[in-house]
Order: sequence, then structure tokens, then C-alpha cells
Amino acid sequence: MNLRDSVLIALLFGIPAAAQTQPLACTEASGVAAVMRAGALTDFTADFRMACTGGTPTPAGQAVPTITITLGVKAATFEGQPAGFAKLTSNPTNASFSEALLIIDDPNSPVNPTRPLLNCGNSGAPDNGANGAGVCSIRSTGVPTQTYDGTPNGYGAGICNGTAGVPAANTFGCGRPNVFQGRYTSLSSNSPELQFSNIPFDPPGDNQIRMLDFTNLRVSAAGITLAQPFPTATVRVTPTITSLIPMNFALTSPYGDIVAVISNALASAPAEVAVTSPILVQENLESGLLPRNYSFNVGDNLGTPGNGSSTLTYNGNANYPADVAQNVPWAQYFSESGFQWQNLSPNGPKAPNPPFGFGSTPASLGGPLASLAFAGTNTRIDRSGVAQAGSRIAVNFTNIPPGAVVEVPPRIQLKSRSNPAITTGLLALTTTDANGAGPYTPRSGFLNAQDHMAVYEVLFAYVFMLEQAQIPFTLSNAPAGTQLKAVVQLAPFYSTPDAGRPNDSLPEPRFLDGTKLVPCLNLPCLDVQPSSAMNLGPAKVTISTAPLAPAPGLLQGASLKLVKNGMPDIESSGASNNADNSSVAAQFNLAGVPVGPRDVVITAPDGRVITLPDGFTVTGDPGCSYAVDPKQLATKFSGGRIEISVTTATGCRWAASSDASWMSLLPSKPDSLAVRVQPNTHGPARIGRLSVAGTVVTVQQERK
Repeated sequence: MNLRDSVLIALLFGIPAAAQTQPLACTEASGVAAVMRAGALTDFTADFRMACTGGTPTPAGQAVPTITITLGVKAATFEGQPAGFAKLTSNPTNASFSEALLIIDDPNSPVNPTRPLLNCGNSGAPDNGANGAGVCSIRSTGVPTQTYDGTPNGYGAGICNGTAGVPAANTFGCGRPNVFQGRYTSLSSNSPELQFSNIPFDPPGDNQIRMLDFTNLRVSAAGITLAQPFPTATVRVTPTITSLIPMNFALTSPYGDIVAVISNALASAPAEVAVTSPILVQENLESGLLPRNYSFNVGDNLGTPGNGSSTLTYNGNANYPADVAQNVPWAQYFSESGFQWQNLSPNGPKAPNPPFGFGSTPASLGGPLASLAFAGTNTRIDRSGVAQAGSRIAVNFTNIPPGAVVEVPPRIQLKSRSNPAITTGLLALTTTDANGAGPYTPRSGFLNAQDHMAVYEVLFAYVFMLEQAQIPFTLSNAPAGTQLKAVVQLAPFYSTPDAGRPNDSLPEPRFLDGTKLVPCLNLPCLDVQPSSAMNLGPAKVTISTAPLAPAPGLLQGASLKLVKNGMPDIESSGASNNADNSSVAAQFNLAGVPVGPRDVVITAPDGRVITLPDGFTVTGDPGCSYAVDPKQLATKFSGGRIEISVTTATGCRWAASSDASWMSLLPSKPDSLAVRVQPNTHGPARIGRLSVAGTVVTVQQERK
């Protein structure tokens, strides 16, 4: 994090000025810059940390007021010049929630080693209130330093016990959680945003500091181009934060910088080249190669030793231990995994924790991360921060003659680049799919024309030194003079646009296939600004091409409209281009338009049509709120008509849509939505989702 460029923002909670001695203000806290690998589709940024001071703490016995924070990532810059588009790609944990977390006041850390970690939705902090899963309420003790102390079933100065008017244990409003889970506003958006909804926020008061730590933020670096001749560059990936607070006051502000060092992880670019034995692979970045989890240093809880010592140096082992918890906020574990605490056994903490150099060992109180589905939805917070593999190097031989065999070693030692006599780590050959993905499975080193890719996974690497590996090979049963060619790159690698968006079906980590040009990844597509507006009148919307990858003529003379199934199209007016035709701006009249997401449809004069799914959202008057009931439905296989109640104020309009072809919307009333569910006579049980006034309603239909 970069404190020099901090931006001070004030969050006004509608509290009379006379009651405040120091205004509530939050500023970016200093931290260690992240190192992101060029071409990575999901690499961690530094934790985004804010320190808040001032304001009037919540009086004892009252519910702590809430805020909603929306976090997005905008274009990256290098020395003030555009460097490309960055996108949030933190892994979804279920249909709507993300692995990204907000941790308040650093529980279970060297700063607060006796403060237990308690996530919203865990036992003692139920999330079954009116706002649904992932939302908790905290009752103040009157002492702001206790608001997020991780007390299960804490309620004001007492405990939820069901007596004397106090709620029973595990009733909504009980507990003082300090970890909250983000969710995506739209997974299909070209610029996805994370939302932390209805977070209890207690102003810390004078001379007190409240720490907000946004962690497990993964970003795609595939759209960032390094300016030559700089193989490494400091690139600012700037987030935008919107906080919605009581009194309907909205704050939108570009806030601070997540500073990342972008670097090519390997010294050579992916390309098909003639190779001789041994193939030399060199790091260009000290932390370019990482094991899957901290257990590869310290061992797991099942008795498998690690491959390193307490000083993070290689000990000669070649083990593949199970994950252990990486549960200390802002600590650096030097692995592909992020902040995680899956369970107490077998994936619980393992000493020393935090790692060498990060202070005393916390007691690992509280935890692990868990969602007990109080509201009927398991947010799968236990999946947060979990990687499926360590860094992998793929050597893809492209011209093995039929009948010939290439043999490579099953294990390769990593050596210091500056002193190759020093062994620093180990690579191990594994069986994978065609993209280099899949669980670690040791294999022999025999390749042929059909099975021609050798993928090595990092079992240990020394992160404070540039390393290299020499991969020898022998070719047999080949015609005399055969010259092998190969492509060397990080794996697993992908060449589909979906791989550069949040995706729960693809592994972490993953990288761009450096041998292919992929639109919307290394040539990012179109950006919509602003991406939302209220339905109170005209709104100006601008569509832009990526600054480093313009598409000549694509937007020149283009027309725009906003589209959603079941609703009239919203046509634009006054469309005009900028001087170099890299953007087009138009007006939309949104007065009285139903709220909800819309597809942005761009039509070029030559007939080309580009659709940005859910690229724009129509929001309601801040004075409007919506209560949708029920949020989950189960239907018989025979189908039929279902109704969903929508409670809102007179004049507040709303919209609905379905993501399943077997659910169709019927003409609805102002206070309810009617849906026709088709019979499920042949298939298995199925699940569909309705978007109703901005709320997701899940419908499950049984099989016959």
C-alpha cells in the first residue's frame, strides 16, 4: 500500500455535529506492496487496509448502524500513463458470495493475539435477518474497542440466553463478529464489483483506531501491459469504493491505491522455440514460483513433514502435505493460498504461525471460517483463500515424431541463479489435463506425440532469491536429425475470456496462455462508465475501448441501448464519439424505469453487435427499499404458478428476471411477482434463480 497517495474521506452518519468532537475519517493504512505476475488471471493484490478514527460510538444497548461498501478495480497506470485494464477475479464460493473478506480490528494477529476470530454466519453470529445470508447485526456494549471482539452470542453488555427480554442464543442480532464476506454484484460483468452489504460499522471515537482490512483480493493482470524496456514496473491498480450509510447519504470516491509490482515471472516469454537438453528455466521475480500452502514449509496436521525449515529454506524433502490454516490477517505466507481457515482438523493452524518474521504466534482463538446456513444459504466461506495447486511450469514439446519417446526427470531441483551450487527448492512432475490443471499426481517422465507436455509443480521455492531449473530430456526412437521444439510457460493456462473473470469452476492459480491472443483478456474489451445510475431522469453513459488496445472503427457512429428480457428496451439519444473514436457517449432517460441490471447493446454502422451482459444497473431512489419474501422456494416436479411478495413504498418501481428457461415471468402486481414453473418430467432436480427488486430468489424443483 502507498501512504503517499492516501485520500482522506469522511463518512457522515447523520449524527449531529455537536455530538462529535472529532469527525469520523478513514485513510489508507500503509502495507507491503503485492507482487503480481504479468499474465496471471488471478493474482493477489496487497490487502487493502483502512484506518478509521473519530465519530461518535454507538451507545450501549443500541444496534450498531450499517454501511454497504462496493469495491471495484479501475484501469491500472504506470508512471501516470495507462497500463491496461485490471479486473477483480477473487474466487466465487457459491452462486453469489466471494472469497474476498473484510476483517475488522485485526483479530488473531500479533496486534490482537487474544481476540478470537468470528465470522458472520458462524455459530454465535447468525445471519438469518431480513437482509439474508452474510448479513449480521451487532448490539453495542458502549465500549467501541469491544464491538468486534469476536464474542459468540454477545448482546450489549450481556449474552444471548433467552431470559429477561434478551434473545436466545444464535438469534439474529447476537454475537460480535469481526469477519464479513463479500459478494459479487454481477459475475458476468466486464468490470465485476464486490459488495460488502449492511456491515455493522461502529465509529471508534476520539483517539481510537478502527482497522478495516479487505483481504483475498485477486486481480487479473492479463490486461496490463508492461512498458518496454521495463520487465518490472510499479503499477497502481486503483479501487473505487462506494459507501451507503444512514440518512441515505451516498459517497462515491476513488480511494487510495492498491500498489502492485507487475513482473514477468519467468525470464523468457512463452514461445515455440527449438530446444536442446537441458532446458533452462529462470525466474525473473523472486516470488514468481510458490508452493500451494504454508504447510509445504512447516508440514501438515496429518504427520506429513514440510519441505522447509523455520527460516523458509529448503530441507531436502519431497512431500506433498495437506493445507494448514493461514489465519493471521496481513501476514505473508509465501504461497498461492490467501487468508484461509477451513476447519480445525485436519486443516487447522500449524506452528510457527504467523510465519518467520511476522511477530509472536497468535493463539488461533475462535474460527475456523464457517457458514451454518442460518438463512438457508451456505456461503461457503470456508473456501476463502484456498488454492488448488502450487505454481506450475509446463514444458510443451510440439513436434515429437510418431513412435518417438521423450524422457524427462520426475523431479528437478531449483537452484540459485547467482550461485547454481546452492539448492533452493524442488519441482515435481504431475499428471494434468491439457491446460496443466488437476490435482497433484506424481507421474513418470515418458512423453510421446499424444502425451507431449511435462508439467512440474513447485514443492518448495526460496522466495528471497531468484531461482532457476535445468530440465534435461532424452529423445529416443526418432529419425536422425530430429529437432525438438517446446513452449515453456506457467500453468495452468487458459485462452477463454471466462478465465479472466471470477470463476468457481477453474483452478487457482491460473494464467493466460501466452501463445494465444485472447480478446477481453490481454486485449480487454469495453468499459462502461458510470456502470449504474438512479431512475430519476437523464443519465450520460460512456463506452470506451481499452487504452492500450483500441479497436479502430468499432465505436464510430455506434448506437446504444439498454436491454432486459421482459421489459421495454431503453434507447439512447445524442450519441457522439470522442476525437479518436475510442469512446462513444449517449444519454438515457431513466425516469421511472424499473430498477435492476441491464445488458448494454452496442450496434456498429456495419451491423456488428456487441452485448455486455449486465453491463449497467438502474438503481432506485435512495428513499426506496424492498423486502422480498420468500428468498427460497421448493416446488413439485409438476410445476405450476408461484408468487413472490415485494414490499416497498408507493411509487418505488422494481424489475425482475429469470436465469432459467423453465421459469417464465407472468404479469405482476406492484406488490408481487408471479412466475410459471414448467414441469420437470424427465431430468434431475434443478435449481434456478430469480432476480426480484435486486434480491436473488432461489427456486429448487424436485425430479419426478
